[in-house]
Amino acid sequence: MAMHLFGADDDFADRMVALADLRWSRRAIEDAFVANGWEVPEDVSGDGDLVTAVTNGLRSQNLTAIMPLELACTLKSDQRSAARALAALTATLAIRMGVAPTFDQVIPAPEPLIPDTEIEGVIIVPHPYIEDGFEPLVNAEGRTELQLLTVVPVTAAEIAYLEELGADALYEQWEEQETDLLDVTRVSAV
Repeated sequence: MAMHLFGADDDFADRMVALADLRWSRRAIEDAFVANGWEVPEDVSGDGDLVTAVTNGLRSQNLTAIMPLELACTLKSDQRSAARALAALTATLAIRMGVAPTFDQVIPAPEPLIPDTEIEGVIIVPHPYIEDGFEPLVNAEGRTELQLLTVVPVTAAEIAYLEELGADALYEQWEEQETDLLDVTRVSAV
């Protein structure tokens, strides 16, 4: 797989802060997202252990994309607000940049995204725990109508590892370490 790094140029921190016109706040990002007519509904799994926040409205934005898409972030159910914030923040950045995220794209942040965690960015991946059928939503003719891209939180060390060795190396490290990608309070796998 190819790695796509979303540039952390000199204006990146300013763009992050400007999203809500104030210092990083999960609630402010969510409020700004909803105020613009978009939503991040939550889909709680049947067993109650997980929550998936899925954007609704990204596909109607003016983004450079191959096909209509939405973002999904699955975390432990007690991290509901973090899942909503990560999906909303990633969608908001895509809208501001005018370009849809792609698989293996890393979006780093200048500081921890979730307070009291090591999470300093996200990577766009196929869902790490659902083998087939999560990403494409197909119509009766079998044509893909919508693509769901999964937002997975990553640490600064994992971002650096990926930049040096590539996405596949990070995925292998996660597998070897049995990293729980559904937990924003986890320690780095590298």
